[in-house]
Amino acid sequence: MRNSETTNPRRAGFGLAVLSALVAALVLSAIAGAQGEGTETIGKTKKTPKPSCPQDPCQAIGSVTGFQVSAGDGKALTTAREAGKLVAWQANLSKPKTSQRKFFGKFYKDDDFGTAPTARLAVLKPTKEGGEYELKAQSSVVELTEDLGQKPVFTLDEPIAISKGDVIAITVPTWVPNFAVDLTSDNAWRASREKGACEDADEIKDGQPHEKIGSERAYGCTYRQARILYSAFYVPN
Repeated sequence: MRNSETTNPRRAGFGLAVLSALVAALVLSAIAGAQGEGTETIGKTKKTPKPSCPQDPCQAIGSVTGFQVSAGDGKALTTAREAGKLVAWQANLSKPKTSQRKFFGKFYKDDDFGTAPTARLAVLKPTKEGGEYELKAQSSVVELTEDLGQKPVFTLDEPIAISKGDVIAITVPTWVPNFAVDLTSDNAWRASREKGACEDADEIKDGQPHEKIGSERAYGCTYRQARILYSAFYVPN
Protein backbone atom coordinates (compact mmCIF):
# COMPACT_ATOMS: atom_id res chain seq x y z
CA MET A 1 0.00 0.00 0.00
CA ARG A 2 1.10 3.58 -0.50
CA ASN A 3 0.12 6.95 0.94
CA SER A 4 -1.06 9.87 -1.19
CA GLU A 5 0.33 13.09 0.24
CA THR A 6 -1.39 16.14 -0.51
CA THR A 7 -8.33 1.09 -21.44
CA ASN A 8 -11.75 0.17 -20.66
CA PRO A 9 -12.12 -3.34 -19.08
CA ARG A 10 -15.44 -5.15 -19.50
CA ARG A 11 -17.70 -5.06 -16.46
CA ALA A 12 -18.77 -8.39 -15.03
CA GLY A 13 -22.27 -9.82 -15.08
CA PHE A 14 -25.17 -7.59 -15.94
CA GLY A 15 -23.03 -4.46 -16.21
CA LEU A 16 -24.33 -2.92 -12.99
CA ALA A 17 -22.14 0.06 -12.27
CA VAL A 18 -23.47 1.77 -9.15
CA LEU A 19 -26.04 0.11 -6.92
CA SER A 20 -27.78 1.38 -3.83
CA ALA A 21 -28.09 -1.03 -0.92
CA LEU A 22 -31.69 -1.78 -1.92
CA VAL A 23 -30.86 -2.54 -5.54
CA ALA A 24 -27.90 -4.66 -4.46
CA ALA A 25 -30.19 -6.70 -2.23
CA LEU A 26 -32.65 -7.19 -5.10
CA VAL A 27 -29.87 -8.36 -7.40
CA LEU A 28 -28.65 -10.92 -4.90
CA SER A 29 -32.21 -12.04 -4.24
CA ALA A 30 -32.72 -12.58 -7.96
CA ILE A 31 -29.50 -14.58 -8.17
CA ALA A 32 -30.55 -16.73 -5.25
CA GLY A 33 -33.97 -17.27 -6.79
CA ALA A 34 -32.43 -18.38 -10.05
CA GLN A 35 -30.29 -20.89 -8.16
CA GLY A 36 -33.20 -22.02 -6.02
CA GLU A 37 -31.32 -21.26 -2.79
CA GLY A 38 -30.27 -18.35 -0.59
CA THR A 39 -26.92 -16.63 -0.83
CA GLU A 40 -24.26 -16.62 1.88
CA THR A 41 -21.51 -14.06 2.41
CA ILE A 42 -17.74 -14.36 2.77
CA GLY A 43 -15.73 -11.46 4.18
CA LYS A 44 -18.45 -9.47 5.96
CA THR A 45 -18.42 -8.40 9.60
CA LYS A 46 -21.07 -6.75 11.76
CA LYS A 47 -19.16 -3.48 11.77
CA THR A 48 -17.26 -2.32 8.70
CA PRO A 49 -14.69 0.48 9.08
CA LYS A 50 -14.62 3.39 6.68
CA PRO A 51 -11.93 3.49 3.99
CA SER A 52 -9.17 6.01 4.63
CA CYS A 53 -9.59 8.28 1.59
CA PRO A 54 -10.09 11.16 0.95
CA GLN A 55 -8.60 12.05 4.32
CA ASP A 56 -4.84 12.54 4.57
CA PRO A 57 -2.99 10.31 4.55
CA CYS A 58 -5.08 8.56 1.91
CA GLN A 59 -4.10 4.93 1.39
CA ALA A 60 -4.90 2.37 -1.29
CA ILE A 61 -3.63 -1.06 -2.34
CA GLY A 62 -2.18 -1.83 -5.76
CA SER A 63 -0.28 -4.29 -7.97
CA VAL A 64 -1.22 -7.14 -5.67
CA THR A 65 -3.53 -10.01 -4.84
CA GLY A 66 -4.56 -9.92 -1.20
CA PHE A 67 -7.03 -11.33 1.29
CA GLN A 68 -8.13 -10.48 4.79
CA VAL A 69 -6.91 -12.95 7.41
CA SER A 70 -8.76 -11.50 10.38
CA ALA A 71 -10.92 -8.55 11.35
CA GLY A 72 -11.57 -8.18 15.06
CA ASP A 73 -13.29 -11.34 16.25
CA GLY A 74 -13.66 -12.60 12.68
CA LYS A 75 -10.97 -15.23 12.05
CA ALA A 76 -10.31 -16.89 8.69
CA LEU A 77 -12.58 -14.13 7.42
CA THR A 78 -12.20 -14.89 3.71
CA THR A 79 -11.93 -18.68 3.91
CA ALA A 80 -14.87 -20.63 2.48
CA ARG A 81 -16.71 -22.51 5.22
CA GLU A 82 -18.39 -24.85 2.74
CA ALA A 83 -18.47 -25.72 -0.94
CA GLY A 84 -20.62 -23.69 -3.30
CA LYS A 85 -20.63 -21.30 -6.23
CA LEU A 86 -19.55 -17.67 -6.15
CA VAL A 87 -22.16 -15.48 -7.85
CA ALA A 88 -21.18 -11.89 -7.02
CA TRP A 89 -18.80 -9.67 -5.10
CA GLN A 90 -18.84 -6.23 -3.52
CA ALA A 91 -16.28 -3.54 -2.71
CA ASN A 92 -16.57 -0.62 -0.29
CA LEU A 93 -14.87 2.17 -2.25
CA SER A 94 -13.80 5.58 -1.05
CA LYS A 95 -13.66 8.60 -3.34
CA PRO A 96 -10.13 10.04 -3.31
CA LYS A 97 -9.49 13.62 -4.32
CA THR A 98 -8.25 14.30 -7.85
CA SER A 99 -4.67 14.77 -6.65
CA GLN A 100 -4.82 11.48 -4.75
CA ARG A 101 -6.16 9.60 -7.78
CA LYS A 102 -3.37 10.99 -9.93
CA PHE A 103 -0.81 9.87 -7.36
CA PHE A 104 -2.09 6.30 -7.20
CA GLY A 105 -2.64 6.11 -10.96
CA LYS A 106 0.92 7.14 -11.68
CA PHE A 107 2.43 4.93 -8.98
CA TYR A 108 0.51 1.76 -9.94
CA LYS A 109 0.15 2.31 -13.70
CA ASP A 110 -0.38 -0.94 -15.63
CA ASP A 111 0.36 -1.65 -19.29
CA ASP A 112 -3.09 -3.17 -19.89
CA PHE A 113 -5.34 -1.06 -17.66
CA GLY A 114 -3.55 2.25 -17.47
CA THR A 115 -4.11 4.42 -14.40
CA ALA A 116 -7.77 3.63 -13.62
CA PRO A 117 -8.72 1.74 -10.46
CA THR A 118 -9.38 -1.92 -11.33
CA ALA A 119 -10.01 -5.18 -9.51
CA ARG A 120 -11.20 -8.78 -9.86
CA LEU A 121 -12.10 -11.60 -7.51
CA ALA A 122 -9.67 -14.53 -7.07
CA VAL A 123 -10.08 -18.03 -5.63
CA LEU A 124 -6.95 -19.40 -3.94
CA LYS A 125 -6.18 -22.91 -2.70
CA PRO A 126 -3.64 -23.14 0.14
CA THR A 127 -0.76 -25.51 -0.66
CA LYS A 128 0.25 -28.32 1.67
CA GLU A 129 3.61 -26.64 2.26
CA GLY A 130 1.92 -23.56 3.68
CA GLY A 131 2.62 -19.92 2.85
CA GLU A 132 1.91 -20.48 -0.84
CA TYR A 133 -1.40 -20.48 -2.68
CA GLU A 134 -2.57 -21.84 -6.03
CA LEU A 135 -4.80 -19.62 -8.13
CA LYS A 136 -7.82 -21.81 -8.96
CA ALA A 137 -10.09 -19.28 -10.67
CA GLN A 138 -10.75 -15.56 -11.09
CA SER A 139 -13.47 -13.25 -12.33
CA SER A 140 -13.28 -10.65 -15.08
CA VAL A 141 -11.51 -7.39 -14.34
CA VAL A 142 -13.80 -4.44 -13.65
CA GLU A 143 -12.92 -0.76 -13.91
CA LEU A 144 -14.06 1.12 -10.84
CA THR A 145 -13.72 4.79 -11.76
CA GLU A 146 -17.47 5.39 -11.93
CA ASP A 147 -18.00 3.48 -8.68
CA LEU A 148 -15.72 5.51 -6.42
CA GLY A 149 -17.50 6.55 -3.25
CA GLN A 150 -20.01 3.69 -3.64
CA LYS A 151 -20.48 0.07 -2.57
CA PRO A 152 -21.05 -1.57 -5.96
CA VAL A 153 -22.06 -5.22 -6.38
CA PHE A 154 -20.74 -7.07 -9.44
CA THR A 155 -22.45 -10.26 -10.57
CA LEU A 156 -20.30 -12.84 -12.32
CA ASP A 157 -20.72 -13.85 -15.95
CA GLU A 158 -20.55 -17.47 -14.82
CA PRO A 159 -20.66 -18.77 -11.24
CA ILE A 160 -17.27 -19.89 -9.90
CA ALA A 161 -17.10 -23.18 -8.01
CA ILE A 162 -15.41 -23.05 -4.61
CA SER A 163 -14.44 -25.79 -2.14
CA LYS A 164 -14.37 -25.70 1.62
CA GLY A 165 -11.08 -24.14 2.67
CA ASP A 166 -10.59 -22.02 -0.44
CA VAL A 167 -9.56 -18.43 0.16
CA ILE A 168 -11.48 -15.66 -1.60
CA ALA A 169 -9.06 -12.86 -2.45
CA ILE A 170 -9.13 -9.62 -4.41
CA THR A 171 -6.70 -9.01 -7.26
CA VAL A 172 -5.74 -5.42 -8.07
CA PRO A 173 -3.94 -4.92 -11.42
CA THR A 174 -3.67 -1.16 -10.78
CA TRP A 175 -5.03 0.32 -7.55
CA VAL A 176 -8.20 0.36 -5.45
CA PRO A 177 -9.15 2.70 -2.55
CA ASN A 178 -11.09 0.09 -0.53
CA PHE A 179 -8.63 0.21 2.32
CA ALA A 180 -9.11 1.03 6.01
CA VAL A 181 -6.12 1.81 8.24
CA ASP A 182 -5.23 2.61 11.86
CA LEU A 183 -7.35 -0.27 13.12
CA THR A 184 -6.69 -2.62 16.03
CA SER A 185 -3.88 -5.18 15.69
CA ASP A 186 -6.37 -8.05 15.30
CA ASN A 187 -7.06 -6.77 11.79
CA ALA A 188 -4.62 -8.37 9.34
CA TRP A 189 -4.36 -9.05 5.62
CA ARG A 190 -1.90 -11.02 3.50
CA ALA A 191 -0.36 -9.99 0.19
CA SER A 192 1.11 -11.88 -2.78
CA ARG A 193 4.62 -10.57 -2.16
CA GLU A 194 7.83 -12.36 -1.27
CA LYS A 195 8.85 -12.31 2.36
CA GLY A 196 11.13 -9.34 2.93
CA ALA A 197 9.61 -7.35 0.05
CA CYS A 198 6.79 -5.89 2.10
CA GLU A 199 7.66 -2.26 2.79
CA ASP A 200 10.10 -0.89 0.22
CA ALA A 201 8.29 1.48 -2.16
CA ASP A 202 10.12 0.29 -5.28
CA GLU A 203 9.43 -3.37 -4.51
CA ILE A 204 5.74 -2.64 -3.93
CA LYS A 205 5.54 -0.60 -7.13
CA ASP A 206 7.17 -3.37 -9.16
CA GLY A 207 5.04 -6.11 -7.61
CA GLN A 208 2.67 -8.17 -9.71
CA PRO A 209 -0.74 -9.56 -8.78
CA HIS A 210 -1.36 -13.31 -8.90
CA GLU A 211 -3.23 -13.83 -12.19
CA LYS A 212 -2.00 -17.02 -13.90
CA ILE A 213 -4.52 -19.83 -13.34
CA GLY A 214 -2.87 -22.91 -11.89
CA SER A 215 0.24 -21.09 -10.70
CA GLU A 216 1.44 -20.96 -7.11
CA ARG A 217 2.66 -17.85 -5.35
CA ALA A 218 4.13 -17.03 -1.98
CA TYR A 219 2.00 -14.71 0.15
CA GLY A 220 4.87 -13.64 2.32
CA CYS A 221 3.70 -10.26 3.60
CA THR A 222 1.19 -9.86 6.41
CA TYR A 223 0.02 -6.34 7.26
CA ARG A 224 -1.71 -5.51 10.53
CA GLN A 225 -4.03 -2.72 11.68
CA ALA A 226 -5.55 -2.53 8.20
CA ARG A 227 -8.40 -4.05 6.23
CA ILE A 228 -9.28 -4.58 2.58
CA LEU A 229 -12.99 -3.80 2.27
CA TYR A 230 -14.55 -6.41 0.00
CA SER A 231 -16.86 -9.41 0.29
CA ALA A 232 -18.16 -12.21 -1.90
CA PHE A 233 -21.58 -13.87 -2.27
CA TYR A 234 -22.01 -17.58 -2.90
CA VAL A 235 -24.72 -20.22 -3.13
CA PRO A 236 -23.95 -23.34 -1.05
CA ASN A 237 -24.02 -26.70 -2.79
